[in-house]
Parts: sequence; structure tokens; C-alpha cells
Amino acid sequence: MLRVGGQWVTPTNVQDVLGDGTVTYNPYERTLTLTNADINKDYKSNIGLENFDINLTIKLVGKNQIQGTYASGILTLNDLTITGDVKASLNLISHESIGLALLKSYGNFFIEGGCRINIKGNTYGIIGSGTEILTINGSTVKAFGVNHGGITHLYGLTLLSSKITYPENGKYDATKTPKGVYVEDRHARLVEIEPISSGLASLTEQGVQVRGNKGVIHIIAPAGTDRDLTDVLVYNMQGALIRTASLRGTNTPVSNDIEIANMQPGIYIVRIGNAAEKVVVL
Repeated sequence: MLRVGGQWVTPTNVQDVLGDGTVTYNPYERTLTLTNADINKDYKSNIGLENFDINLTIKLVGKNQIQGTYASGILTLNDLTITGDVKASLNLISHESIGLALLKSYGNFFIEGGCRINIKGNTYGIIGSGTEILTINGSTVKAFGVNHGGITHLYGLTLLSSKITYPENGKYDATKTPKGVYVEDRHARLVEIEPISSGLASLTEQGVQVRGNKGVIHIIAPAGTDRDLTDVLVYNMQGALIRTASLRGTNTPVSNDIEIANMQPGIYIVRIGNAAEKVVVL
């Protein structure tokens, strides 16, 4: 179940959820697309966007805004990815509560694609329940909790091609209770995260296919792949190296096809040489 600005998403309104041409939903891809949307601008709903049970992707196009009044700007009870290119943005506000509430036990949440997200909550900017992991990949995120923390109560904060730029000495601290971004011994109320150049290209752009299946990561490298790119490194979303494998070098007429088996369900980063790709194992 999914509700946007107080409007339930149903099979009859997926092509135009709000009736103004700014919000569509693809149930097959579980993708909600916002195109210059201004959600809950009339304050008809306490929560701007509510996701109850969908592994949801929010795709941003253009400049978007979501507002909550007495509750969250976005509340999600399942995994969530927010994505958009460098021209896409989201202004996420809760006037009396939490900007972005990530509340799925042991859930995985992503902000990626180069988009820009400004989050402001009267209490917290971004909050979990203590078991969630948020990954920010090459995107700009500003999270402001007016009265409390900017980013807090998360089990993990993974930054890929991104870094905390404000506060100057701010860092995610897993040793404190609650876990979150601190400066010295205080919760940082304003946290700014910006992209950095990782030097890593996309494996897909290099013609290497990385696919996840049930318990398996499947890698297909095309014929002619550099023989030096033989080491396959698999990282979990906490950044720990958990598996390695080897390509044979593929300057041959046939492609190189390998499987990494006995993988637990989850989301991983596969790196080969100076290129990487995210993969989901079922």
C-alpha cells in the first residue's frame, strides 16, 4: 500500500496519481516517478508520502517537494531507493516531526544517481529504529533536525563516492547510543553529504554483466576484456570485503562466465579493477 499526499495509489490512478500529471506509479517496477511534483502543498495530509509494504523506488525528475505537517515528510515501512540524475532534486520537509523516517527492521535504503535532497524535520532530519542501513552513493544530501539530530538511530551509514562535508569533524559513530552522525559528543543537527570522485567506472558501461539470483552472483565478462582485470571483489553494504573470485582473462573468442555461489540474500557491491556495480541477491 502506498499513499501520496493523502491519495491512495490504486490500479485506476497509476498513470496520474494526483490528477495534475506530476506523479505516476509503475507497479511492475515498483517505481514512483515524481516530475516537478509538489506533494501535500495544501497540507491535506499529516504525512507527505507513506509506503507500507512495497520495496519502492522513487525516481526524481526536475525539482520536487514533499511536505508533512504533524508527521513525517516520507514514512516508509519497507526498503526504499531514491534516485535521480544531477539535475533532479527533492525538498523534503516536516513542519512538526521527522523529515525522512526509515522504519523497516534490518532494511536497506539508498539515495543514489547524483540527485540532490534537502531534508528538514522539526525533530529529526533522517531517523531509523536502530537496525536500518542507509547508503548514499554519489549524491548530495542535507539533513537538518531542528531540535535533535540530522541523521540518527541507523545501524549503518555507508557512503559511496560521497563524504560528510559538514560539520567539518562530523562522522557516523556506531559506538554511541543512538548510532548516528556526531560532532565530538553531540548529535550533529545539520549534516551535509556531498559527492566525491571515486575513480570507479561502471561495470555495465564496460560491458561486464553482473546479475543477482537466488544465492548466486553471476558475472559475464565479454571477449577481449583486459587480462589484468582478473580479481573480483565482493563487498557488503557496510564496506567489508566478504568474497573474492577470479576471472581467467578473456582475450579469447569467447566470453568469461563465472558464478559466486552460497551468497546470503542482500545487496552487494562487485568490484573488478577500477569499476564496480551494485547487485541484489535473492
